[in-house]
Amino acid sequence: VGEEEADRVLSLVVTTLRYLLDKDVFQSHYAKLLAKRLVNDTSTSQQSEEAMIQALKATCTPDSTSRLSRMLTDKSLSEDLDLQYQTERARINDNPSVPPHRVMVLTSGTWPYVLNPLESQSLAIPQPLEACVDMFEEFYKTRYSGRRLGWNLELSRAEVRCCLNKTYDMTMTTGQLAALLVFQVCPKH
Repeated sequence: VGEEEADRVLSLVVTTLRYLLDKDVFQSHYAKLLAKRLVNDTSTSQQSEEAMIQALKATCTPDSTSRLSRMLTDKSLSEDLDLQYQTERARINDNPSVPPHRVMVLTSGTWPYVLNPLESQSLAIPQPLEACVDMFEEFYKTRYSGRRLGWNLELSRAEVRCCLNKTYDMTMTTGQLAALLVFQVCPKH
């Protein structure tokens, strides 16, 4: 999609939105879809998301558009924090058995997700990933003392190379990974 086409579609969406009576439903739905795009890295570009939010400011409440802007800011800050974490991990490199991982830190209250304490989540962290959680929590506490860090395992995903009769590269949720790891520790017959 070219920039001119994106601008034309954006203009049509904003014009249509002006005629909607129940803008709250649109705002809620848009916030959920934006969050999904940002968390899954499927957004076309930061600029197009910013342009849409800027256009929404003309027709939507300032509170809802500021929330959307904070989501974009959170994503950017999280990428910076993850870069610092990856740099620190590479510098220390004390535990090569810990799988490579990335972490996204999101401000609760800004995103349309409910944060549950790690202990109360229905899914236990798979054993190989516990070291990842511990490493990041240690790193995070050195940067931000006094802040509470929660984990939303339902949003996480893993890229796994699985060797059966052939080699498969798969992207899966944490729940799927936990089920697959059960078979990894089974003895061969």
